[in-house]
Amino acid sequence: MTNTKNNLTNNNIKPKRFQLSIPMNVDYLIGENESIRTLIEISERLDYSKLNASYKRLPKKEEATPKQMFQLVILGFMNGIYSTRKLESSSKHDIRFLCILQGKPAPDHNRFWSFIKHRLQGEVMENLFYQLIHYLKELGEIDLTNLFVDGTKIEANANRYSFVWKKSTNKFETRLDVKIEEKKEELLITYPFLIKADTTLKDCLFVLKEYAKTTDVIFVYSRGKKKTQIQRDIELLANYLERKTKYEGYNLQLGVDVNSERSDSLTLLPLLDRMESGIGERHKNIIADAGYESEENYKGLVEREQTA
Repeated sequence: MTNTKNNLTNNNIKPKRFQLSIPMNVDYLIGENESIRTLIEISERLDYSKLNASYKRLPKKEEATPKQMFQLVILGFMNGIYSTRKLESSSKHDIRFLCILQGKPAPDHNRFWSFIKHRLQGEVMENLFYQLIHYLKELGEIDLTNLFVDGTKIEANANRYSFVWKKSTNKFETRLDVKIEEKKEELLITYPFLIKADTTLKDCLFVLKEYAKTTDVIFVYSRGKKKTQIQRDIELLANYLERKTKYEGYNLQLGVDVNSERSDSLTLLPLLDRMESGIGERHKNIIADAGYESEENYKGLVEREQTA
């Protein structure tokens, strides 16, 4: 008994841990109603030739294939996982991700970043999207009778917390435009030799900065120090330009297109052309709000035999 006790306490003997082994085939551990089953069912039907063609050299056989990388990323997004490091961690520990990998090692965060940044772009992503549209149509889940179109504003420096309402953004931007025009009228009087009526906000700021350099204007920032007029003007214009850039951002056309055009009305027909090119068919009815209303759009829809 004493010998046994000594053996158990011997420092050279370490207790065995984590001896539970998980079988390589973990499919049966996934519940019947898990969304990953739908993901796999649909994604296995897609043609990944364009995605594969984006590689100069395909990954090694023991590494996750482009299709598996796509499935892992989409599974992550479906579950609110956007960080590449969290995607890497999930691929190591989440049984749903392990199911997709089928025994292959988890891709590291750098590979996830490169895949999202350089592979899931442009024609590759659109091609996969339109394949999905065709498949859903085959299943009878959608048809091409009605297309609902809308846009929203996303700030140019957008992150997950900077989603903004389009109407609010447009209101604030309109107010800012008024202030900018009022300031430009003031600058025309103060600096008639530098600023012209057609000088843009960005150029106004550039011209004043260059003028301040050539005239050796001293900028002060400490409390109690009086700023020169040109410093106050430069700082105000810089603030206006930053806010203007923030408000303009991008006009996201729901479903397919990111467009830098600020007016909804100018995005409609290009959006429809792009969708028709990708799907190969036209929607019958186009439903959109008054932001898309214009004579050009009504005429274009009549020519395309689509109902507004």
